[in-house]
Amino acid sequence: MMPFQDERDSAEVRLMRSIVELNYRILRTPSASERTALRMSITVLRAELVKLIEAMPIVSEDDVERASTLHGLSPMLIGAGGARGPS
Repeated sequence: MMPFQDERDSAEVRLMRSIVELNYRILRTPSASERTALRMSITVLRAELVKLIEAMPIVSEDDVERASTLHGLSPMLIGAGGARGPS
C-alpha cells in the first residue's frame, strides 16, 4: 500500500487511498482485461466513498447553540447522529 498509511485513518481516507493505488496499478498493468477489472473495482469503491461522504453529519445552527451552552464540548460531537443541512 501507499506510504504513511495510518491505522487511525477513517474509512473514507482508506477508500480514497485504495482508489489512488488502483489507478496507479492500471497504469502499470499490461493486460487490457486486468485494467478493466481494476476500473470496475474503482467504480465500486468510489460509489462506497460517495455514500460515506454523504452520510457525514453537517453541524447545524442548533448544534452550535447547544455546544455554546455546554461548557467545553466540541460542536462536532453534539448531535452528530445524522446529516443535516443549514437551520
